[in-house]
Amino acid sequence: IEIKKEIHLTERQKEVLNLVAKGYTNSEIAKIMYITNHTVKAHICAIYELLHVKSRVQLVVKSITISLQEWPLRHQSTHCR
Repeated sequence: IEIKKEIHLTERQKEVLNLVAKGYTNSEIAKIMYITNHTVKAHICAIYELLHVKSRVQLVVKSITISLQEWPLRHQSTHCR
């Protein structure tokens, strides 16, 4: 039996997670959210701890796996080859 611990992110952490999942850099996230790079890093570190991950890739994969995040689409291309 798997016991799933509830993960509660703040609204700002959810915003940061969404932008990380879309591939934005910390600097880009800071500009979009009107916060400092330091604050972005603080949010990301807090999310890393909550999800027990060590990288952005792990963060995105785990957030999708546990349904915190849908598959991100930053740019949609109509020309796939």
